[in-house]
Amino acid sequence: MKLTIALALFVFASVAHSKECSIESYDKIYYIPTKGAKDHKSLIKESNCPTSIQTAFISKIYQSSGLLSSNVLNYDARFKKSGYTVRLTPNRIRVSNLKDSLKEKFNLGSLWSFSKLKLVNKMTTLGLSNDDSLSFGCEFCHTTGEKNISFVIYNPIKNFSKTYWASATVLVSTKVLIPNRSISPSEPQLAPSDFKLKSLSVTRPEKYFTNIEQLVFYKVNKPISANDGLLFTDLVPVNLVSAGTPTKIILRSKTLLVEGTAIPSQSGKFGEVIRLRNPKTSRMITGKVVDFNKVMVDL
Repeated sequence: MKLTIALALFVFASVAHSKECSIESYDKIYYIPTKGAKDHKSLIKESNCPTSIQTAFISKIYQSSGLLSSNVLNYDARFKKSGYTVRLTPNRIRVSNLKDSLKEKFNLGSLWSFSKLKLVNKMTTLGLSNDDSLSFGCEFCHTTGEKNISFVIYNPIKNFSKTYWASATVLVSTKVLIPNRSISPSEPQLAPSDFKLKSLSVTRPEKYFTNIEQLVFYKVNKPISANDGLLFTDLVPVNLVSAGTPTKIILRSKTLLVEGTAIPSQSGKFGEVIRLRNPKTSRMITGKVVDFNKVMVDL
């Protein structure tokens, strides 16, 4: 008798714990990753699940990629703890990150990304039936910068189509120099030890100065905050050669490399071509400034 009562209580507890509810969604879902409010209305057609379960389902969508099924859903710890078994319709949903889908569509490499992707109607998801297809339109999305993108949902069976518009910024990851500390324009020159190379997603990689060995040839023209990428426009070259001060010259030809000394007739910065006087012959020569007190003269 006691065994029968215990068994009945166990079955009752099990049944009570495994309540069932249902969520009806879409066959295919494309979502824009977001840290803000999640889009409930365009993901759930109908549901008798508690609000907490629906919210957990929405969060699961925004964390998924590939096929999402009832089994996968109910295996999630959040659904296990709820005491509910969720019946999903359709049983399998194809979930895609819209940013990744755009990269694949326009054949962009792993270094490329879509930033600030926003649908003009403020939705963050597109739900499609099994018969719907989604096509993308974007002029020059294979280049960086701000873009306008069209998303066209088309159903050939119903002869139905709808167009959504979005804006986005296409970025490419590149190695840039990032200061470890704030840099002041009062500092006479830059030091490589104050910088590190770091990957940064930008629209104009050519604007960034990346040669860490040549930092010593420059100073900054404005305060630079830590973790800001160093731009060419942030830099001012410093004088490496001073007029009237003897400097080392390297005479170079295809078969000859000779070192000597000459007197610059003008000050010079890195890369500049200046005139110098040979102190022995008083002959004037020209050369390119390549380092502190060093000029390269091509014969």
